[in-house]
Formats: sequence, structure tokens, C-alpha cells
Amino acid sequence: ITSFGLSVLVVDADIVFLGDPIRQFRFDADMEVMTDHFFPEQHLWEPWVRVEDHINTGFVLVRPTAPVRALIAEFLDAHW
Repeated sequence: ITSFGLSVLVVDADIVFLGDPIRQFRFDADMEVMTDHFFPEQHLWEPWVRVEDHINTGFVLVRPTAPVRALIAEFLDAHW
């Protein structure tokens, strides 16, 4: 889909939108991924935070940039 120049929003089936989710994105990165932290700016590097909680793939926005398309192609080549 990104090869058509479209951004892709992927969400888990248990996500419920109570408003427009696009307003929550900053659009300052090629991929924006949800985290399990309430305050990621404050908690990201705290020693009590588990590394596996940094990224949660239940909510991912992918923008159609060349680096993202290359990442997806490389991932598929390695794991498909």
C-alpha cells in the first residue's frame, strides 16, 4: 500500500476510537508506534521500565517514504 503513496494505519481489533485518532499523531517520523507508557517522554529511560514495553504494535502509522518501504521489503525478505 505504501508503494501507492498512501499512509497506512494498522490497529488491533480491540482498539476503540472515541475521536479522530489522526489528531494524536505528530507526523514527525516515518513510523509512529504506540507505547504502553502513560507518559513516554518521562518514563522511556527509567530503570523500572521493561524494554518490551517501549513499542506496542497494536497501533501503528506508517508513512510512504523510501526508508520505510526499504525496511518493509528487507523485513519481508528475511522473514517471509
